[in-house]
Amino acid sequence: MTQESGDTIRDLLDPSAASLSLKEVLQCVMLEWGGPAGLARGLKLDYDSNPAGSSNRIRITSDIVRGLQQVDSTDEDEAVDVEDLKALAKQIMEEEHAKESV
Repeated sequence: MTQESGDTIRDLLDPSAASLSLKEVLQCVMLEWGGPAGLARGLKLDYDSNPAGSSNRIRITSDIVRGLQQVDSTDEDEAVDVEDLKALAKQIMEEEHAKESV
């Protein structure tokens, strides 16, 4: 671990010394992942590399759904219905569980 990485981790863990905002950290993470498209490609590769119904696939799916629930959309046309997301997540997890049972 580099000195800079160690300092960053310490800053994140010590609120009194925090010099980075979460937004800055997320911007850097997204840059390293190649932006939203790069992150999506990485998640898809991880999803596909795990067996159907596996806990990793379910975790990836539920994390994506949780992220979508956090979207704060001010455009009514783009608003996400939480109940629709929950139903979709339940359907996906049931399908994955059924695949695992076969």
